[in-house]
Amino acid sequence: PYEDILPNNPIFEQMRDVVCTRKIRSPPSPRWQTHPILHHLVRLCRELWIEDPACRLSSLNVKKQLKTQMSLIENNLSNINIESQQQLTQNDGRWTP
Repeated sequence: PYEDILPNNPIFEQMRDVVCTRKIRSPPSPRWQTHPILHHLVRLCRELWIEDPACRLSSLNVKKQLKTQMSLIENNLSNINIESQQQLTQNDGRWTP
């Protein structure tokens, strides 16, 4: 993500300078920002990059948010699975796109 700033295969010191000293963050993919699940993780990552530790999320808060996201993902996958099974049943086991 830093190819416009750093050479190929940067050494540790170069990465530390960009990320820690100059505080440059790689921008998230536009697709991630509009994705129904990933946009929550993008927001969470931004909050974790806040420089002032007192303003950053606590580990408990991060854990709760990630747990909520996992539940949403699992529910989403369950719904997709149920819909797929229903479609197979309706089509006598034949798959149709």
